[in-house]
Amino acid sequence: AFHCQQATEKLFKAVLEYSDYRIPKTHNLIVLMELVNNCIYIKIDESFIDQLNELYIESRYPTDLGLLPSGKPSLQEAEDFYFFTRALYKTIKEIVS
Repeated sequence: AFHCQQATEKLFKAVLEYSDYRIPKTHNLIVLMELVNNCIYIKIDESFIDQLNELYIESRYPTDLGLLPSGKPSLQEAEDFYFFTRALYKTIKEIVS
């Protein structure tokens, strides 16, 4: 699930780079999504962005509580994040290719 957050962050930054937009030094997916929407329109399920945004950790090691406020993501949540990120990848790949 954490890697889906990282991939989404890099996908958003790829759109910004493609659009000759200055890439901010942030990991906040909500901020990045808003910047992407200033460049191009991509239909994005914002609820997934909100959840993925919670997965970013400041350190390299998660606490005992897990990555989300409710603890570690379930297998179903991880699969949902994966399929969301995969679809976003395909959409952005078509734009920047």
